[in-house]
Amino acid sequence: ADAYARMPVADADFFAFLADVLAPYVYDLSAPELARLCRAFANAAVYSEDLFDALCSEAKQRARTFGALDALTFIDALSRVQVSLPEDMLREDSEVIRELAHRVAVGLGTLSPSELIRAFKALVQLDYYDRRLVHGKLCPALANRLAQLQGPSAFAELIDLLNCLSLLPA
Repeated sequence: ADAYARMPVADADFFAFLADVLAPYVYDLSAPELARLCRAFANAAVYSEDLFDALCSEAKQRARTFGALDALTFIDALSRVQVSLPEDMLREDSEVIRELAHRVAVGLGTLSPSELIRAFKALVQLDYYDRRLVHGKLCPALANRLAQLQGPSAFAELIDLLNCLSLLPA
């Protein structure tokens, strides 16, 4: 599903079929596989409540097995799905988000500045705010590594960071 989602034309019917087939079997997947499957459906812009319920349930149960990057991949994908849903279909996944945000926090030192900004953006899009995580860990990690931000997307990432900072509670 992950490779197929990266193709120029993703078939929504195929992903809907996959969602129906895969939902009962997500308990068999490893943490990296859960993250990649979540990302694949986010990339394909296909939402299945049953599949995302199953993915979030498994991720919550096995949060301790997620590395920082897998946890980031999962919450980033979940945030992209969440922002694409209509108001009446918004998900309530605060428990799995809290668990995976903790996994990201434990591994902040392993993440690049771009990945730190991606984590911050995902948490903001998911409307998840933990004062200790944001002000005590994420912002200091960003401050320490912001000078390492480079490449053609650096300016856009800085804009994302400023946007995230502007949306924090007063």
